[in-house]
Amino acid sequence: MNKHCIIIFSTLLYVSIIVYPSIIVKKYIKICVASNMTTCKIQNNAKQLYIEDACNKHLLITKKIINVFFINQNTISVDGCILSLPVLIKPSEDGFIFIGLNSYRGDFILQKSYTLCNSFDVINIISIENYLKGVIPKEVNENWDIEALKVQSIASRTYSILNYKKHEHQGFNLCSTTHCQVYGGLSAEAKKCNIAVMQTEGKILMYKGELAHTVFHSTCGGHTENSKYIWYKAKSPKYLRGVKCSFCSKSPYFRWQENLDEDLIRNKLLNNIEQINIGNIQKIKVKSRTQTGTAKTLKIIHSKGKFLICAYQFRLIINPYIIKSHAFSSIKHCGDKFYFTGKGWGHMVGLCQWGTKVMAEQGKTCSQILKYFFPKTKINTIQYQ
Repeated sequence: MNKHCIIIFSTLLYVSIIVYPSIIVKKYIKICVASNMTTCKIQNNAKQLYIEDACNKHLLITKKIINVFFINQNTISVDGCILSLPVLIKPSEDGFIFIGLNSYRGDFILQKSYTLCNSFDVINIISIENYLKGVIPKEVNENWDIEALKVQSIASRTYSILNYKKHEHQGFNLCSTTHCQVYGGLSAEAKKCNIAVMQTEGKILMYKGELAHTVFHSTCGGHTENSKYIWYKAKSPKYLRGVKCSFCSKSPYFRWQENLDEDLIRNKLLNNIEQINIGNIQKIKVKSRTQTGTAKTLKIIHSKGKFLICAYQFRLIINPYIIKSHAFSSIKHCGDKFYFTGKGWGHMVGLCQWGTKVMAEQGKTCSQILKYFFPKTKINTIQYQ
């Protein structure tokens, strides 16, 4: 949605500026694409690589493959040269770099790992807009309607900026996994997704003058959830209190069923819950539900007692790729197995991606879809510096 200049009444213009001020954000973002590395092979298609370490030692390398080895706490070997961390690697113009099987735009920093001694992390420095080109095809299908891809672009851009400091203590901004947003670099890019990113360049979602929490998930199963039941904050923003969704029934995850061995469930719980001695699990039942009917609390009865657990936390402990949501329709026990049936995939808060897909196919615009899943929010434009 483009900015509109209100020129008839100066007071209206004044109010517009106060409510929706320009947001200036940093143009570049640091993404960790590989962590806790002791060795790494870096390939490139650039004419040359410019390399600079922490002690201002400079290298110009024309090789297409260079090997990196960790030596000690602050040094690595790059193509046989001993360099001090952090190390900047910058390809010549229009060149890109391969890390593992993926190619990436932008520059790289090799830096000491925050989480594991005697290792280094590989950080991609890239503009937010180019970063999004490697995110959107990983989050949604590139063949979806362009309006759905634009919705995801705005949601992912807003998420990136709002969570810019999520990994700041580790020396980067975001990781490349589902913990933040899945990022596949240049290798993941798709033409239609790139068009969606470019057509929404700088567009973000706001609520009352602040960046909105544009969380998203695959399939809500019929109704998105109030965020307070997932992240247990006392009060959810009005745009994250859940809306009815009659659009995602075409999703392959609209309804699901899985069965798991009792000992697998018990061992997972034992490894993740302290101070509870869990015996053989005899029954798992939904103790309470949210206003949308989603399971809120589970009661687990076992040979040594019973206890309550948050249904969403139970899903994460067991396996969120197997137990696709906490919206359990039934949980049955037969023999040494538990049989789960449920609806949806993900935390079910905010944007339902499969709902977005169908709404776009029905002719809804990007703006209309965002307003539906995030009521009372507004699209605004940021400025990069």
